[in-house]
Amino acid sequence: MNPSCVELLFAHDLIRFVMRQHRLTWMPADIVYFYRHTCVTKFTYAIGMAVIEMTDVLKMKIKEKFKYMCENGFTSNRHFEMEMKSSALMEFNNGFQLRKFLAFCGMVIGLAIRFYLIGCSQAPYQAVAVIAEVMMDNKESFREIGGWNALQEESIDILSSNVSSCGCFSRFQIPLFRTQDQRSQLISCRLFRH
Repeated sequence: MNPSCVELLFAHDLIRFVMRQHRLTWMPADIVYFYRHTCVTKFTYAIGMAVIEMTDVLKMKIKEKFKYMCENGFTSNRHFEMEMKSSALMEFNNGFQLRKFLAFCGMVIGLAIRFYLIGCSQAPYQAVAVIAEVMMDNKESFREIGGWNALQEESIDILSSNVSSCGCFSRFQIPLFRTQDQRSQLISCRLFRH
């Protein structure tokens, strides 16, 4: 099994989820169908909604970055990929943190959608590659801070915070947990089971 299979499938499912929320159609790469037979996606609804929340929080920064990139001639798929990779290097040079990773995903996907809408059809594929690459480059740190379960927990924390526009009274309703077992059941809930 390819060591990046899980990360690539996760990044693909995340971008597909966000694009569907924006009512955009996007065809996955052919290799994704192979990956679905070799590994299980780690993507969850809560992670997807947390990234959408981060995209909303960073809306103005995404708009400014997009404007800057367009004004400076960064309008091709290759330019998008190079800019996102350099942003990843700067963002995670002081260590990997889950909330920072979710915000980075929101920024990359928000920009990918904007580039996709102006004709850079490969931007979502480039975003998949960048997100998966960040995860691979920080694999040890990711495991040390709790891995996929910790990412799910961080997503739930973002969605249930008072500042979240997706909080309990909006698009994503977090149930009250009576026991740790009920919380664990939500964490293990997966979207796109195959």
